[in-house]
Amino acid sequence: IQSIYIVDANVTNPVITADTPVLEINDYGTPGVEVTDNSIKVNTQLGVFNNIVNASANSKTDYRRFYLVSDRDPVLTSSIGTQRVLIGTSPKFTRYDLNNTIAGNSANFRRDEHLMTVTGSGLELIDRIDMVDGEGLLIEEKAALIPPLSELNIVSGSTIEITGTAFNLFGNQFDTIDTGSRRLRIQTPWGAVISDNNATGSFTVSHTPVFQNTLSTTFAGGGFDGNSTFDINSTSGSYPNNLQPLIINGNNFKGVSVITFEDTGSTPFGPGEINVNPKEPPAGITFGNDGKSIVFSGQFLWNTVRPWLDSGGLINRRIELETIAGQEVHTLPIETDPDN
Repeated sequence: IQSIYIVDANVTNPVITADTPVLEINDYGTPGVEVTDNSIKVNTQLGVFNNIVNASANSKTDYRRFYLVSDRDPVLTSSIGTQRVLIGTSPKFTRYDLNNTIAGNSANFRRDEHLMTVTGSGLELIDRIDMVDGEGLLIEEKAALIPPLSELNIVSGSTIEITGTAFNLFGNQFDTIDTGSRRLRIQTPWGAVISDNNATGSFTVSHTPVFQNTLSTTFAGGGFDGNSTFDINSTSGSYPNNLQPLIINGNNFKGVSVITFEDTGSTPFGPGEINVNPKEPPAGITFGNDGKSIVFSGQFLWNTVRPWLDSGGLINRRIELETIAGQEVHTLPIETDPDN
């Protein structure tokens, strides 16, 4: 054997050019190549094919086969079965970038807004992309991004683009405000790679919170009267057992990092901005596991934002939620009356 060419599996009469991938075999030995009467073994880390990039598969049907040239008649390996191959390299991750315009937000991935551009190598053929935790463990098997997918654009072997909405179906399982707690796992036919655990490989995840469509459904439960008023005092019991909770209903709350009780003029009450982590919130605040509710205990409200609980007959009390990515939303205003 003098030369081993890589050609398209569908070609029956190969035309060899200067760009055809080839491994030249030296009569006196070639590093990484072992030739016997009935086998040829190539260590691809040592036996280097020239122009091998031209053999890389661009689809899962882009098969290649080998064309062996010697002093005798050339031979083609079979175009079917185990003698045809897909050729590529193990995926490598370099970094990700977000189409972000807010300073300091480069590692906060917004599901509702951002396009994530991933760069690396060996990304031509993607089997699946999973979001994993900071340790690289799978979060939700059913949430894999599997091509073809409109939110996943394989630009080239070195670049892929992921639209944040691709993760919305299981978004509340992915949302987190913990720095570096989410990474990507990219699987190809030649292996898998997990994005680096650093500022260009890991990230937080959030989505702008939304509330229920009406005031009555947004504040349903607890001490809300179903109309427009929250009354912290129950009609029965004595302090502190008579203090009723305030409940906010909506979606995408697990990316919230700051809560402020304020009036419609943005004047804060109590300590002002209250820093929270939905995974481990302050005592008296509970986030629903599904990211669709926040419950403030009556005791927490009484101890923390007591002046907010009496709006003096005005419908001017509201709550501001701010995500780790800096998105701010406000509830519709309500009246608060502890003597209602």
